[in-house]
This record gives sequence, structure tokens and C-alpha cells, in this order.
Amino acid sequence: MNAIFDEYAEHYNNWFKTPAGSKVFELELKTLFDLIKPSK
Repeated sequence: MNAIFDEYAEHYNNWFKTPAGSKVFELELKTLFDLIKPSK
């Protein structure tokens, strides 16, 4: 049995492949890394 979100996961993930989604993903990653400041 699939969860409700399973029906939309592929569509949701594919949005991050669009120009806008790609930029949002990039900004989200930058923000997260700025917050956690991982060591090198």
C-alpha cells in the first residue's frame, strides 16, 4: 500500500530539475550549510 505522498513524490522531485526549482535547491543548500557550518 502506497502512502498518499508516494503519488506526488516524482512530480515534486522533478520540479527541482526546472530552472526555478534548481535555484531554490541551490539556495536551500547554501542556507543549510551556512547554518550548520560543516567542518572541512
